[in-house]
Amino acid sequence: PCNNPALGGLYADPDIDVFDGKYYIYPTTDGYTGWNTQKFHVFSSQDMVEWKDEGVILDLSKGDVAWADTKNCYAWAPAIERKNGKYYFYFCGRDKSTNQQAIGVAVADSPTGPFVAKEKPLMTKAACEAAGGKLSQAIDPAIYTDEETGDSYMLFGNGGNGYNIVKLHDDMISWDVDTMYHYPDGTFPGFRESIHVFKKDGK
Repeated sequence: PCNNPALGGLYADPDIDVFDGKYYIYPTTDGYTGWNTQKFHVFSSQDMVEWKDEGVILDLSKGDVAWADTKNCYAWAPAIERKNGKYYFYFCGRDKSTNQQAIGVAVADSPTGPFVAKEKPLMTKAACEAAGGKLSQAIDPAIYTDEETGDSYMLFGNGGNGYNIVKLHDDMISWDVDTMYHYPDGTFPGFRESIHVFKKDGK
């Protein structure tokens, strides 16, 4: 039988992947007043039952992310993807230049880090809308890589009609402005946040 919860403490929004036969969970560290989460942990497991806390991989409150507010951090809903021999960690934070949520990316040579964040956000509300998308907040990234083509995409969004997908460039730290697609309003009735794509039987 499964003995829940799998992780001790307060965690949410888990993104789970397997690298070289070992499982990893990248969650939101929860339990902060007003959801003002400050840092990200990663947990590892050999059996998906017993999980080890591998420590903090990014701490926005300590200035690990140059563009992020260190007091109003709102570090939410991360995602992980391995490509080109690197690990790409996508995360949310409060952009101190606009006081709005943005999506960032950090890169490491190992699934447990150390991760180094890029100096500018990967996705902002303004950039999304300028490319034809629609957002309430730039949050909740999910990465899908097509096994046949090798192309990678980021799905993201929040709010009743704020769901989008865009193709990432091969560097995984930038995106193709011409591929921004906003799912038509009403596509997902009652949508709140977070989209994921899986491929099965060619669909």
